[in-house]
Amino acid sequence: MLLNIDFKRNRHSYYKLNYNLVVGIYKAKKIINYSIEEHLKYVIKQNFEKHDCEVEAVKINDLSEVTIKFSAPPHIKLSALVNNFKTVSSRLIRKEFKEYLEKRGLEKHFWEMEYYIYT
Repeated sequence: MLLNIDFKRNRHSYYKLNYNLVVGIYKAKKIINYSIEEHLKYVIKQNFEKHDCEVEAVKINDLSEVTIKFSAPPHIKLSALVNNFKTVSSRLIRKEFKEYLEKRGLEKHFWEMEYYIYT
């Protein structure tokens, strides 16, 4: 068996499932400042941990895109995880930074509808 790999374990299996999730800001607007970045990292960590996932890294690309590297157990439905993350984080970020986002035309949406997830 593969003894050199650091597997996680549940009742009946060993696993190591790592993913990269890329989500863009609505209309590719470059609006992520330091305050939004820090709050977003906090929201991401809280949301993913609530679903038994472990966030390894969060990277901001070009102030308009976020890449999240995370691991998840096999029972997680990735599409539901991503949709929940986008809904919750959008609501919290738009509430916390309402005036800043309204000035930039992002009062109704924060994330693009599409996302990319890969292993």
